[in-house]
Amino acid sequence: MKFFVKMTRYRKAEICLLGCLIIMFLCLGVVWLAIGSLLVGGLCLLAWSSIKPVAFIKKHSFVYVLVFLCLIFLFSIFLRIFVLEVFCIPSSSMEETLLCGDKILVSKLNYGPIIPSSPDQIPLLNIYFLLKNHNMNIHSKHLNNKRFAGFSLIKRGDVVVFNPPFDQNADFIKRCVGLPGDLLQIKNSIVLDNGVQGKRYSTVKNAYAVKALNPWQFYDWIDSLQVHCDPELMIGKHGEIHAMLSDRDLWALKKMIPGIHVENHSLQRGAAVHTFPWNKRFLWTIDNYGPIRIPKKGMEIILSDSTVAIYQDIMKKFEQVKIRKMKGCFLINNVASGTYTFHQNYFFMMGDNRHNSNDSRFWGFVPEENIIGKAVLILFANNEDGWNWKRFFKRIE
Repeated sequence: MKFFVKMTRYRKAEICLLGCLIIMFLCLGVVWLAIGSLLVGGLCLLAWSSIKPVAFIKKHSFVYVLVFLCLIFLFSIFLRIFVLEVFCIPSSSMEETLLCGDKILVSKLNYGPIIPSSPDQIPLLNIYFLLKNHNMNIHSKHLNNKRFAGFSLIKRGDVVVFNPPFDQNADFIKRCVGLPGDLLQIKNSIVLDNGVQGKRYSTVKNAYAVKALNPWQFYDWIDSLQVHCDPELMIGKHGEIHAMLSDRDLWALKKMIPGIHVENHSLQRGAAVHTFPWNKRFLWTIDNYGPIRIPKKGMEIILSDSTVAIYQDIMKKFEQVKIRKMKGCFLINNVASGTYTFHQNYFFMMGDNRHNSNDSRFWGFVPEENIIGKAVLILFANNEDGWNWKRFFKRIE
């Protein structure tokens, strides 16, 4: 018992150790960890320490409760800004990986948390600014936010939460399929990075044309496995059945209905003016797209009508440069130039439900400053069909 009391009391040595720990984190540049250590240390001191300032606070119950609640409030803000946040999946763009209604845990430690650049970006505190100014959007974002060091870099295949380039107030979740500097191309729905096909996820869904001797057997199958099919697009011109299927669905289908014929059905919607970069020079579709080079910090491009058509939007919005053409020459901030070097990294994002996803194929690259965090865990699933107990605390891959 005496040993326990000694271990739980914070004396001068423990305070000095906490101070050294905070200074060490600051020197290493891990500011968010220093702030967290300060808050946790403060809570522990308030709970167990017997030093005079804490003892004085404990004697006055009202002051003690007020200080303790303030520290809890600050620690909650710290967790949401620097560590973890909970998001709800609003759409079917990530089926089968994530379903509409899933509540997921997003880690901000993996890629590094972003420090808010203004008070209205701080969770919970932004309610005050909302009440003060009813026209203010509490989710407003500011460019050039500083990102602290994280534990890892974004990798191909990571499921990422981010702000799309066309709306800084929205939160999207997609899978990263292209990294800075990659030459990305989609051929017949297959994603190629630098000419090589990457890992194929069994949950990724594509459009297929199915021919079965007994169509009703196929309908019974999709009904039993709850495979979604749009009734308006289900029957093709030649009597084939169109369906969105994952690799896992294909395996089950061929196993259950011997002799069934399945072909990849590349939808040709979204050509030219509907897919990024919205230019008739590039007659791309969502299934046959690119090749397109993803911008990387320090990457230099030669300015031409083609490259400007692809990159001018992010150059203006995220690189904060003005580009225009005059008398056959390109001007960068009113200075003639034949090349341009990017100042930050960009990524290419796609939903796993490939033919029902609003992603980079339609609106382009995601800048690094727009990345929020990595989706790591499904906390629980509650949708229109009720609670899905099998998805509780399921790891996201």
